[in-house]
Amino acid sequence: MIRKITALGLVMALTSIIGSPVQAKTTPTKPAQHTYYLNWAGDCAGGGYLAPRSIPNEEGSCALFFPGISPTSHSFPLKGNKAFILDATKTIPVDFSLFHLASAAADFTVTVEATIGGETVPVASGLQTVVAATVLPDNTFHHVDLEPDASLHGKKVTGLNVTVAWTNGATFSELWLEDGATIGINALQ
Repeated sequence: MIRKITALGLVMALTSIIGSPVQAKTTPTKPAQHTYYLNWAGDCAGGGYLAPRSIPNEEGSCALFFPGISPTSHSFPLKGNKAFILDATKTIPVDFSLFHLASAAADFTVTVEATIGGETVPVASGLQTVVAATVLPDNTFHHVDLEPDASLHGKKVTGLNVTVAWTNGATFSELWLEDGATIGINALQ
């Protein structure tokens, strides 16, 4: 009787050991959204960066843009990033908090680039228009949904960069990018 119980116990143990790897391989990956925040390093002349969390800037709002006068764009590299697998089946939501004064309509382009295999690769871009003669209150968010390049689905991303650039020559326009802007990147875990 003891031998039968021991043999049965061994068979059950071997079955669970052999069965576990098969079950692990069939578990599907679950996509998750990583939100990155636009932060300032106290330098309004281009010291902006993305990070996995919002870090308040003691200097306040930054990046005063003057179309046609340098700088007309700002780039925000990602700091503190962990590599992730890009899920390019879903849009990339970008929200910028703006304060804007304009005598003419102002267009700006948001471009997302990723470091894949050691090279910088464009992922997505989109155009946003701010209407003429507007004075927007603080924390007015502009939302842009970007369509990622489908050929990048499943690629390992080791770095990220977001660029905001004026694309027209509107005169007497000003734009402040406020702390709190976000970009959501879908990742396959």
